[in-house]
Amino acid sequence: MGIRVSGSAGLPLSIVIPSRNDEDWRTARLKAGVEGILDQARRFGLKAELILVEWNPPRDRPPLSSLLDWPRDGNPCRVRIVTVPPEVHRRFPHADKVPFFPMYAWNTGFRRATGEFILSMTADVLYSDALVRFLAAGGFDPDAFYRVDRSDVRSAVLELPLGERMDYCERNILRVSGRHRHFYDPKHGIPHLHVGGAAEFLLMGRKRWHDLRGWPHFICGEDVVFCYMAHLAGAREVVLEPPLRVFHLDHADTTGRLSLPFSNILLPAWMGFKERWPRPLRRALSLRMDRKYQSRSRWARIGVPYGTLADVEGMLVGMFTGTRPRVSNPEDWGLGGEDLPEAIVA
Repeated sequence: MGIRVSGSAGLPLSIVIPSRNDEDWRTARLKAGVEGILDQARRFGLKAELILVEWNPPRDRPPLSSLLDWPRDGNPCRVRIVTVPPEVHRRFPHADKVPFFPMYAWNTGFRRATGEFILSMTADVLYSDALVRFLAAGGFDPDAFYRVDRSDVRSAVLELPLGERMDYCERNILRVSGRHRHFYDPKHGIPHLHVGGAAEFLLMGRKRWHDLRGWPHFICGEDVVFCYMAHLAGAREVVLEPPLRVFHLDHADTTGRLSLPFSNILLPAWMGFKERWPRPLRRALSLRMDRKYQSRSRWARIGVPYGTLADVEGMLVGMFTGTRPRVSNPEDWGLGGEDLPEAIVA
């Protein structure tokens, strides 16, 4: 038993999206993202494989393979769906309370990716045409990891025809999440990396993903910690500039978790104001607000342990001071010992 190598071997790029058809609004975002990247691959000649990792598919909803009219016209982007069945999901801690483990799903796809480079992508983003042109051009540095700013847009873009979505996104950016100053003690030598929204776009060579064994396994800041793992492993950070953008479909107008005035106006103003505060004050306030948020989070409500900003700080300090290992996942990371169902649908 073990990993099977698909017929996609030899492609320069693998794009991995963790996914699950569990809620209509979430599935609509996934469909838009997949339709978008496949259309751009056709238009710009992006030779890649798109790997959808379908984690613990609900028994009462259709599988992902039935949700789209997959291209049959020689699209240069292949599509693979790797399924992690419920019986495998049930082996994980808290599986009875949490139906979907995105980081484990990503790692499952990373482990099975065949491209020379691997790109982490989420199910709720669209990539700008300029960004996909960059991906299609190739020529990536194997000793670098690539990051890009996240631009939030309203999910109303999903109501538009495919051909009008990019223009809407370019003209209706709500806010931009870029590089922020951290609050860690400078004596530890922790640099200010571009860590915001890393899971939505982190491009790096497959060998480096394998050397680091994918995202670390805990709930809170896994992608943040991974950026520093890559840095400590000798990879240099490359931040791509506009018009290369990741458009994130805003959750506030879909889930109601944040009011639109707060998320679109007050929150960006608050973040910009806080950036000017002295480091000790930023740290104290950030940790206090994080503790308050975690005590009311959905994880707390269902009794699942959840990491905090203080935990992330402790991990990074330990990695930079040599008191904790930089790579924590086991050798069989990404369900390396499992022979999982897989289908090539396009």
